[in-house]
Amino acid sequence: MTPTAPDTGRLRSSLSLDLDDAWTYLRAAGRPGWETAPTLVPLVCERLLALLDRWRVRATLFVITRDLDDPVRVEAIRPFVAAGHEIGCHSHWHHPHFAALTRAEVESEVLGAADRIEAVLGVRPTGFRAPGFAQNPHTHDVLRAGGFRYDASLLATFVGPLARAFYFLRSGMSTEERRRRNAMFGNLGDVLRSQRPRMLPGTPPLASLPVTVVPVLRTPFHTSYLLWLEGISRTLSRSYLGLGLGLCRASSLAPSYLLHSLDFVGSEEAQGLGFFPGMQLPWDRKREVLEHLLGRLTHCFDVGTVAEHATSLPTARNRSS
Repeated sequence: MTPTAPDTGRLRSSLSLDLDDAWTYLRAAGRPGWETAPTLVPLVCERLLALLDRWRVRATLFVITRDLDDPVRVEAIRPFVAAGHEIGCHSHWHHPHFAALTRAEVESEVLGAADRIEAVLGVRPTGFRAPGFAQNPHTHDVLRAGGFRYDASLLATFVGPLARAFYFLRSGMSTEERRRRNAMFGNLGDVLRSQRPRMLPGTPPLASLPVTVVPVLRTPFHTSYLLWLEGISRTLSRSYLGLGLGLCRASSLAPSYLLHSLDFVGSEEAQGLGFFPGMQLPWDRKREVLEHLLGRLTHCFDVGTVAEHATSLPTARNRSS
């Protein structure tokens, strides 16, 4: 499929990648070795940037600032700034128990991380996504205090708790470790929350940009799920993507679409991470899925950064004028 120029008459959509590193996946699953901070960031950044350049799409990269302590990882991320992509905040330590942090701890994880991004990359983030889509009661107050414009942490699906149970089943974690991670990937109550982008009540203005799930079904269809289905059947994977995007268009819901780091890593390249969905596929198969995805997204929607998506909300435009 050949890249096409964006059609500005279409619904504004957004594309983002959570730059979760190898150590974050190991830590979330309770696996040993995460303390040595093994990395996939240079490989992921190289492949993601090439994909975005090919499709002429600007996207948001949600960065974990623990990785900015490594000059090699910094140099892998820096080209995204030069190319005009958005840098968002994904916390400093990517705590699996982010939902249980105190306000002071949230301030350190969010505002401290924003300071670090600005100091190292030269841009001040205005968007945040919590690790594991965790809903901490202090998040929005902290974001407002820090001058953030949007929160992109909600995943309104019933599948999150099932994904958490899957992690726990294969992890060998202690009961206490599981308890601390009890809000990782969200809760069943999240399925009842609206997944439409909206301005949250309160001042200063703050937008909520949930990660989009399939309307009506409320099942996730970001790339990790497409890759898992691809391992079963290409027809099934592409049909599921088509269903999700088709229902978004039918309901006038402009998707905020999510990528993850491991979507860009083949089964032959990430030893010890085979527990993550889609890791049974080699890179060549994953690249085909990603190319097809970008083709469908750019054909159906006007795709940009999450910040641009937030600015397109009517109330956001009114308040910024």
